[in-house]
Amino acid sequence: MLVYGFSGHCSSAAADFACGRGWRLGASAAAATEEQVATVEWAYIHMPLSVLVDLELEPLKMVGQRDVYCAAKYCLEHRLVAYVEEQNTVHGIAPSRAQMLDVALASIPAAAPSCVKERLVSLVQGTPRKERKYLAAFRRRWSARYGCLRTEDVVDVAERRQKATVFHQWMNHIWRDAAKPVLVVNMDETSVVRHPTGLWGTVLKGPTNKPRRDHGTLSDRRGSLSFLASICPDSDVQGILPQILLANEHQVSLTVLRRLQASGSLPPNMHIWREASGWTTHAIMRRYLSFLARSLGEVVAQRTVVLLVDVNRAHIDHSILLHARRLSIRMCFVPARMTRWLQPADTAMFARFKAAFRRIWREAKAGLPMGVVSQEKWLRIIFAAIAAVLPTTNWHVAFDSLGLLGNQNSMSQKVCEELGLAMPPQVPRGVPSAAQAALVFPSGMKVDVMTWVHFVPKSALKGLAMPAAAHGPGAARPAASASSASGSSVAPTRRGLPASVEPVHWYRGRPVRDLR
Repeated sequence: MLVYGFSGHCSSAAADFACGRGWRLGASAAAATEEQVATVEWAYIHMPLSVLVDLELEPLKMVGQRDVYCAAKYCLEHRLVAYVEEQNTVHGIAPSRAQMLDVALASIPAAAPSCVKERLVSLVQGTPRKERKYLAAFRRRWSARYGCLRTEDVVDVAERRQKATVFHQWMNHIWRDAAKPVLVVNMDETSVVRHPTGLWGTVLKGPTNKPRRDHGTLSDRRGSLSFLASICPDSDVQGILPQILLANEHQVSLTVLRRLQASGSLPPNMHIWREASGWTTHAIMRRYLSFLARSLGEVVAQRTVVLLVDVNRAHIDHSILLHARRLSIRMCFVPARMTRWLQPADTAMFARFKAAFRRIWREAKAGLPMGVVSQEKWLRIIFAAIAAVLPTTNWHVAFDSLGLLGNQNSMSQKVCEELGLAMPPQVPRGVPSAAQAALVFPSGMKVDVMTWVHFVPKSALKGLAMPAAAHGPGAARPAASASSASGSSVAPTRRGLPASVEPVHWYRGRPVRDLR
């Protein structure tokens, strides 16, 4: 009842105290249940009025000073925990020591006796060492830790579920619509640093004449290249997928590039592209599509190849769509802000690759003179990390656990929980509507979403190329035929084409009709 009174008649604080939260060893860190809160409220209702009055006005006459101090201290820390939870979950802040102490001083119960308030002030305030020790003990009692919050894009659970449903509906439609076995290839980019820092290990303490430092220039620590990684659930195909390092002219010199290419020691599916920029562009994306089709070879004719990428603006352009159609590669997009839950490269591959890269880097640096990793050695370390992870791992489980293989029956429990589901979802059949498919793309992006959802194979493009070429810019408009002039059932349309052939829109001398 003292806790109930000092907390300003907060039932949850009294119920948490009764459950042992924050003071009893081994007690649950979860808040009290509704039944436990109701029990505290009923106990207060049935308490004699005289006892309640004495507890409110003169608590030291009812119980000892130690009990009053413990109750007031618990109320202080309970308010402090509520403050930390609000800052963590609502504001995205891990409060500093100064913030914690300010809130703790403001949380001292006003109804507590003066002697108890003085003890609480001396408990919280003091030397920096004393304050750190108190907060460390507070964190142990309340299941907290000293650390930082991970910065990420927060997506509401309902929005996650809605986007995932549309994405899975699109993927399921691709599998049902395919005339040949489907091969899903996931391509994603990641940055690989020139000089990794922060590698933990054994460091000697004590005085020394030589500095214990990891030598690395500022340009090396800031330098990086892009790794265009490709994975698929078919182990027989994984070994031929292109793995590309995209570097700018400053990170990879022509001398090193030619030496690596002349050595013949690199696997045939690993390539280095030296460009003006190390970032993916529309031109790089079209070049990657050509590389992918060339690497797959006859697989493109034998299977329905689906390229799964995120909605980076470098991946979305009408020229990319037309080029993918010419190569008979169908494209599908992971919804915006959902890659950490629905893209296999993010959920299963990049963490393994980065761990292998750091391990091989550490081992190679340990055996080099003065620990200096040259540019060529750095590239060979990256290729060694790729070879250690990508072709040696079966990625089927990574795709299946995300529901990307035609059904969602094998979706992992973790993904279901992130989407707010107790079991794998039941996805509607059919093609997503334009309004639904728009949820996949960023809200500020202007794109005709249905041109990406509907796929026109290469054979259909060849069949429609002749009417398009016959009516290009500068071509004479055909005159109306005699049959149309005499009342034929085929009515003339724009550009003199029959209704069975849709008009072609021209852009810069090329047909850019959105084929459906």
